[in-house]
Amino acid sequence: MNQTNIQDGDAYTVVVFRGSTAKPIRFSFSKKLLRRLLVCVGLVVLADLLVVSHYVIRTGEVWELAAFRTEAMSAREQTAAFSTAIDDLKKRLGAMNEVNQRLRVMLGIEVPKTGDMANGRGGEEVPISEEGGSISGRTELVFPQVSPIKHLRVIKNTRLLLGSSLLEMPSRQLPQ
Repeated sequence: MNQTNIQDGDAYTVVVFRGSTAKPIRFSFSKKLLRRLLVCVGLVVLADLLVVSHYVIRTGEVWELAAFRTEAMSAREQTAAFSTAIDDLKKRLGAMNEVNQRLRVMLGIEVPKTGDMANGRGGEEVPISEEGGSISGRTELVFPQVSPIKHLRVIKNTRLLLGSSLLEMPSRQLPQ
């Protein structure tokens, strides 16, 4: 047998028994080698923990991104629905303006002035009198005199021309 100059206090011995008739196997490891081996195993375990923690963090971020993706798709769908609703509203407003224009022509009503109505301005400009701020030249709206039956017939003809779905007025019995 080979003898090594390792003293008993500086080494650990592992004995493996293979059976009752076989000679046992002895392994002897120095403390210095075991320390290095334990440091390496510790570093591997630490690296493994870092990799697992990094994996857990990234998995959480992937789930969060999936939630954001779902939310973004929902927002896109809502935006598309809103855009469609606005386009539909624009079409309805255009149809109503056309109906309004045709009714004005049929009834002989004068077209209103196009002023800056969006900002709250518009209408007739009348000079203000200096006595208390009252309006000097009041004007009254005068509508042409149209008989109610003629007016109802015009509405009925307009409904027939444009279809009742565009007007969406409450239905009343119109004279024939």
